[in-house]
Amino acid sequence: MATYADRVEKSVTRYEPGPLPEQVDDLGGYVVTELKRLGDILLNQSIFRLEPTHIEPDKPRKGDIR
Repeated sequence: MATYADRVEKSVTRYEPGPLPEQVDDLGGYVVTELKRLGDILLNQSIFRLEPTHIEPDKPRKGDIR
């Protein structure tokens, strides 16, 4: 059975930069492509909704919020 932690781990997209271009003229296109990839990853993470995991303590101490 899949748990919440499994769903979070599967939703994480890791960024690895692509190969550097060999020609200096292609550097601009490379930077644009990498920035688009980073933007897509950040957008994916901002859309992903985390479920609250708050659990009240069994034995609250003085000053704990219930």
